[in-house]
Amino acid sequence: FSKHIIVVILALISIFLCSIVNIPEKTTLILHFILIGYSEEMLYRMIILDRMKSSYNILESIVITSLIFAFLGHISESTLDNLTIRFPLGLFLAFIRIKFNNIGVPTIIHALYNILVTF
Repeated sequence: FSKHIIVVILALISIFLCSIVNIPEKTTLILHFILIGYSEEMLYRMIILDRMKSSYNILESIVITSLIFAFLGHISESTLDNLTIRFPLGLFLAFIRIKFNNIGVPTIIHALYNILVTF
């Protein structure tokens, strides 16, 4: 996990520097979405999913983790949006995480999703 902490710290420093050096807001937002995607993938698809796999089968673990992502991770959003958008997104990202056995691919997809729905 130490390399992941270093990535998060570097991303936070980059965002801070963007605010000092007067980098365009879109660039700062893109860095923000990359950091959010990375941290959410670390939490949901690495930490929680891996722990769930020790108690449940892989499909159950993916479904439970996706429900946690959709409804607890986005608790302020509407139930309908969480059920129709974030739950399927969580399923997809979990399957990608399992298929590629790394956090990089789902992080890129997650960051691109956040960027696309914002711009």
